[in-house]
Amino acid sequence: MKNFSQTPKPEKTLIFVHIPKTAGSTLSSILERQYDPSKTWKFYPTYSSARESFNYFQKLPESERIKFKLVSGHIYYGLHDLLPQPSTYITMLRDPIDRLVSSYYFIRRHSTHPFHQDAKSMSLIDFFSCVERTRGFNNCQVRFLAGYDGDSVNEEVLSLAKQNLQSSFAVVGLQEKFDESIILMKNLLGWHHHFFYSKKLVSKKRPAKEKLSPAELKIMEKHNELDLELYEYARKIFRARVSELGSDLQRNLKFFRYFNQLYKSYSYFLESSHQVQKKIQSLLHNSNDGIS
Repeated sequence: MKNFSQTPKPEKTLIFVHIPKTAGSTLSSILERQYDPSKTWKFYPTYSSARESFNYFQKLPESERIKFKLVSGHIYYGLHDLLPQPSTYITMLRDPIDRLVSSYYFIRRHSTHPFHQDAKSMSLIDFFSCVERTRGFNNCQVRFLAGYDGDSVNEEVLSLAKQNLQSSFAVVGLQEKFDESIILMKNLLGWHHHFFYSKKLVSKKRPAKEKLSPAELKIMEKHNELDLELYEYARKIFRARVSELGSDLQRNLKFFRYFNQLYKSYSYFLESSHQVQKKIQSLLHNSNDGIS
């Protein structure tokens, strides 16, 4: 361990541990506005192991690694050991069962995922009963935050993840409290550019966690007991951070949500206009092809 600090300063490199299906894509779009692209390193390996990503990054010369101010991606905790400069961490967590449900429907929609055919042919519970031992699902959040790439997750690994959250992360955000999370990040990280957003990669055609039967819920909780405990621990850290800001956060939150709604409406208008333009261009192109 070296060059690490929980308290961010302008010269420190920010490491974003993006755990899949935790609103990380939306947060990434915000981070991209805050940091110079030439000083940003992103790696999102296509369903490859985090260890392979570590190895690739490690091969970069130190003269390259030292220039980065933002490093983000589906990476395990521990990347600061590969940086010659001081750094700090952030992450987003999500209710473990809700994250699993979201993952299942994400896999069903993406044919390139190695478990796509399994997800398409199996029910939610059958799918996770079949693959619960794979690293991508079994206590995934504990693995990421402990920096653990082994086969079996236990109480010792959970304890390490808790220790890292408490001592090594400037902000531990929660998907269910996304607005509050990014306000905390803005205050602590000193962002200078706007952090309004429209949600990315959201599945609108999936049942909520509350729709699971008691039997289904029990099975999923059994295979993710450590993630559930870690999530409750993270919520306590989050509540403590929020209480430190007190009424200031509530005022900022009200202000932010008002203007973010305007931003969402404006973004939707621009996106819709772009789609209409593309459709018109396509129709004009097809019409021209038919003119002799």
